[in-house]
Amino acid sequence: MKKLQTVLCVDDDAITLFLFKALVQKTNFAAKVITSKNGSEAIDYLINHLHKEQELPEYIFLDLNMPEMNGWEFLDAFQQLQFANTTPKVIILTSSINIEDKKKAASYSIVEQYIEKPLRANHLLEMVS
Repeated sequence: MKKLQTVLCVDDDAITLFLFKALVQKTNFAAKVITSKNGSEAIDYLINHLHKEQELPEYIFLDLNMPEMNGWEFLDAFQQLQFANTTPKVIILTSSINIEDKKKAASYSIVEQYIEKPLRANHLLEMVS
């Protein structure tokens, strides 16, 4: 299994962020985990690291329902960013089981996968196998 360098988890729930970090470490999925509590904070991080490709996450795990900037607003802002070489892959990680949310997520070409919480080890292992 290939270990990723960096992943980003965007979620307003502290417990989800804690569990995400623990699962990434347990599965040896990535060397570094960055967390953001909303889409705005995550966009700021990405903008500040656009030209530091080694510090950009390979995957962004994104919740949909957050204050300040929700997942949909994040996706719209993310699509406007100009990455030098490699664009991070976006994984929706949400408690929403709404079929309309799944359809809307599929309409974004940058969304690679839609996962309903909770995230499990097999989700991560499938991504890198």
